Amino acid sequence: MIDAITLLRAQEAGLPAAESHPDAPLVCFPLKIDWQMASAVQVISEAVGAAITASYPKPLIKINVPSMADNPAPVRGLFSYALMQGWSGEVTHSRGFVPHATHGTPGEKAKDVWAVRLWRNGQQARAVRHDGTWNCFWSWSKQPASLKQFKALAEFKAALA
Repeated sequence: MIDAITLLRAQEAGLPAAESHPDAPLVCFPLKIDWQMASAVQVISEAVGAAITASYPKPLIKINVPSMADNPAPVRGLFSYALMQGWSGEVTHSRGFVPHATHGTPGEKAKDVWAVRLWRNGQQARAVRHDGTWNCFWSWSKQPASLKQFKALAEFKAALA
């Protein structure tokens, strides 16, 4: 219960009496910096929540490329080399908004990604070309279980041989 003097001072200052808000949560910010910091934390929390729950845009293009003529020369070259080494495979192409490396939101510019997907006798291999540069190479098999990542195209081609 609020005493009469406190109620009178609140009315003189134009503030509502606490009794008029019986269900309001009790929040007290004694210093201006406290409520400024609390407001900033809430804004950041809401922005992060929105970024996490926002739907990620679908690729603009996602196709298996049936014609080798439609592929860039480096992709055609790697695929042809793998076929000569006894691998089977396919090439896929997509254009879309690649996630940002630090915060994961969609990039601003659409990028092209080419994947050479290969398989042979229980082994599989992938090479990914992203906007004109080879950037990852993998191979794996179940029997014997192995997973390898290669740092360069030459190393990957040697593993395909």
